[in-house]
Amino acid sequence: MKREDIKQSLGLLFLIALFVWMYRESEANKKEYDADMEANKVVSVAYLYDFHTGRRSRNYDYVFIVDGKQVKDSESLYGFKEEECIGKFYKVIYSSKNPNHSKIFLDQEIVDDNQKIKAGF
Repeated sequence: MKREDIKQSLGLLFLIALFVWMYRESEANKKEYDADMEANKVVSVAYLYDFHTGRRSRNYDYVFIVDGKQVKDSESLYGFKEEECIGKFYKVIYSSKNPNHSKIFLDQEIVDDNQKIKAGF
């Protein structure tokens, strides 16, 4: 086998190993996130204040309040009317242990002012 063939084979093996490692890390992080959300779930209200698109994403920026402090987060979601969602309140779940673990539900708008006030808005 030529030296060049050996280099190409080693490079290919390295790339495959790198992709396998990245996949496993991603799966481990997802499992940790899901377990945290399930064990420490808090239901509240979030205010959606911005929407922007990237090359491959549609990001919705929102804020919710935890212990009197604002927590900002962003989520990439599809199937919603982008600009029509801005300025409205929605259900959010977050981890009491790590509020940066959160998920907004754009199909569950909150219109009850009492819920908004209770959530700190």
